[in-house]
Amino acid sequence: MGSFRYKVYGLVIDSEISLPELIMEKNKAPDVFIKLGMVPDQLEKPLGSGVLYEAGEDDFIFRLDNVARYRVREGRFITIQANKNAAPEEVRLFLLGSVMGALLHQRGMLALHGSAVVKNNRATIITGVSSAGKSSLAAGLYEKGYAILSDDITVINTGDASIPAVSPGIPHLKLWKDVLIYMNEGKSLERIRPRMEKYKKPVKQIGPDTNTKLCRIIVLATKNTPGFTMEEIRGAKKFSLLRSHTYRLQYVDRLKQTETHFKQLSQIVSRIRVYRVERPSAPLQVRELADFVDKHILQGEC
Repeated sequence: MGSFRYKVYGLVIDSEISLPELIMEKNKAPDVFIKLGMVPDQLEKPLGSGVLYEAGEDDFIFRLDNVARYRVREGRFITIQANKNAAPEEVRLFLLGSVMGALLHQRGMLALHGSAVVKNNRATIITGVSSAGKSSLAAGLYEKGYAILSDDITVINTGDASIPAVSPGIPHLKLWKDVLIYMNEGKSLERIRPRMEKYKKPVKQIGPDTNTKLCRIIVLATKNTPGFTMEEIRGAKKFSLLRSHTYRLQYVDRLKQTETHFKQLSQIVSRIRVYRVERPSAPLQVRELADFVDKHILQGEC
């Protein structure tokens, strides 16, 4: 057994390495085990592969030169073979990102690429393509009194409940330097990766055991004209839009989770309102966008 125990996405993790990004768990039995060890360069019988990974049935390898190789098995076991010169924060960054995404998919859990905020026991997910401003909008709403449920990966618990719920994720926001300057963030924050101008901003989070009713999903995009726009998405377009913003969607088919993923998305789109919001690509307007979303979407009924 590892020396550290944490809880994230509703899972208790027993780890041989310290994961300071996560919340400690003392008493509950682990669902996932992380250890250091040897990882093969490739799988014996891969079902599919990408530039950095190979996927098999209940088996997955993620390789990143100069950082680490990771192996994920059966939705329970993660093995890390770290490069001796790799910075620990880099090893953790990919462990808690792409590698965790593979584990979640192996377990048949639904994860969207985005942040989640909560107020009055109602959760809102903010998804969108990379650089759409998901974390920045979450930071703006955090300033307005919303709590942060997750950032980058948001897990939706469909379960047997009539309303899907969001499981708490990692309690920090990953923000670019220009956003921190805009928001007058004067603290010395840790970079998410050496030489990258993106930083981890710790935030207060509700307890790791609290699932929060999912009220709505916002798909954030940019445009080249002034002003903010919004529209509610209806019909079949909701399904395709959310599918495209699944975290590491390319893993789903190769891990044989296509049917499970389809059923989960179908359950969500029939019960959750989805909005598309567009913001100008420049200038930076984090607070103005947070005000717009709060007034025109978040104050409404689920």
